[in-house]
Amino acid sequence: MIQRSVILVLVALLAGTSDASVWDRALTSPEDEAARDLYDAKMLEGDTATLTATIQSTSIASNLDSIRRAELAYRAAAAVRPREAEPYFRIGNLLYQMYYNCDTGINQLPICNPNNMAHAERVIAAWEEFERRAPLDPRVSGLLLSRALLNTKLVDGTAGDRRHLEKAARVLIPPPF
Repeated sequence: MIQRSVILVLVALLAGTSDASVWDRALTSPEDEAARDLYDAKMLEGDTATLTATIQSTSIASNLDSIRRAELAYRAAAAVRPREAEPYFRIGNLLYQMYYNCDTGINQLPICNPNNMAHAERVIAAWEEFERRAPLDPRVSGLLLSRALLNTKLVDGTAGDRRHLEKAARVLIPPPF
């Protein structure tokens, strides 16, 4: 009787300490594993291209090509796993850091110009997709002000102004409870 209870306790302990990923792998199909591997490869490709884009010693054309390759890799990762939020966070951050977060320090890339709004729509759209997929991610709050400022900078006297101002206000003024 004691042996049986010891065995049951051991089985319970072993089952209780198993990693959740063990169960995830047991329930994952080979297609899901292949999608996860492709997703990881594309995210790594995007990260590598992002790192290359930040190297100042390369030409401007090389910087722009690296940014383009990084964005494409992150978008490919997002297509493989459409519910994932991370690719959209990285797309928005990549574009924002390269084109708009121009500090006056020595490391400023020549392509950075906070007054050129050519890429702002893509930054905003990426961050909105990130927030839609992961609304409770703590990084969302860090993006709100930058996203609102980009929306206000897009106001140019055209019909789209109202949409940009509403988006900026929505970000800065939370809805009442």
